[in-house]
Amino acid sequence: PGLDQVTFKPAPEASTRVAMLETGDADIIANVPPELTARIDDSEGSIIAEVPSLRMIFVEFNPFEPPFDDVRVRQAFNHAVDKDALIDIVLDGHATRMKGVIIPGWLGYDPDGLTDYEFNPDKARELLAEAGYPDGLEVDFWFPIGRYLKDKEVAEAIAGQLQDVGVTLNMNGSDIGTLVERIHTQELSGMHFFSMAPLIMDPDYLFRTHFYSEGLNQYGWTERTDADINAAISTVDSAERETIYRELDAYLTNEHVPWIYM
Repeated sequence: PGLDQVTFKPAPEASTRVAMLETGDADIIANVPPELTARIDDSEGSIIAEVPSLRMIFVEFNPFEPPFDDVRVRQAFNHAVDKDALIDIVLDGHATRMKGVIIPGWLGYDPDGLTDYEFNPDKARELLAEAGYPDGLEVDFWFPIGRYLKDKEVAEAIAGQLQDVGVTLNMNGSDIGTLVERIHTQELSGMHFFSMAPLIMDPDYLFRTHFYSEGLNQYGWTERTDADINAAISTVDSAERETIYRELDAYLTNEHVPWIYM
C-alpha cells in the first residue's frame, strides 16, 4: 500500500533510536549498534533486518610522505590489522570484509584477481624491518567519533593490533565535520579512518573521488590511476570499461596499496 506521509526524525543517540522504536515513536530506525540488536529482536513486533551496504570503511594512507611513501609499510599495516577480529569482536559479526575498492556486483569487480592481506604479524614486522623500521615507528591516526558504527572502538582496536608489531599511533579523534575538513586539505599526515558511499552506481565516481589527481580526496592517485580513469570515461564500450576497472582495482590492491582494506 502507498504511504500518505513519511516523517524523518533526527536521533543521534543509538539508545534514543531504539527507545523510539520500542515505544512506537518510530517505525523504522537505522544504524543499530551490535549490543542492542538482541534487545530489538526480543521485542514483540520488532525485528532486525540486515542488508549489504554500499558504504565501505577503510583506513587511507598519505603515501606522499614518510613512512607511507614506502609500499612495504602500507603492506605491513594491512598484514598487522586483524579485520576478522574487528568484525567478530568489536562489531559482533555485523559487517562484511571488503576486498579491493570496487563494490561487489559492480562493473569490474573480480575478487579472484585481488590480494587478500591475511592477518600475519610476523610478515608485518618483516616488511617494516625491510623498509627501515626494525624498531617500530610512530604514526598519526585521524578518526571520526560517532559517525560510523563503533568507529572509535574500531580505531582503538586497530591501534592495539598495530602496537603488537611495534607501531605507536598518535590518536586524533574528532567529529566527522572536522575530520573531513582536515582530509580535504590534501595534506593530512599519517593515515585516517574514512568511508565511501557512492552517489552514482558506477565505478567512475569511486575512482574519481579517491584516486584522481583532481579528485575530492587526493591521497591515492598515481599517473596510472589518472590515465585509467580518463580512459574508462572516454569510451561507452561496457566491455572495455569493465577491463579497465578490473585491472585498475588489481593495480591498486596488489601494487599500490593505498588503504587498509577493512
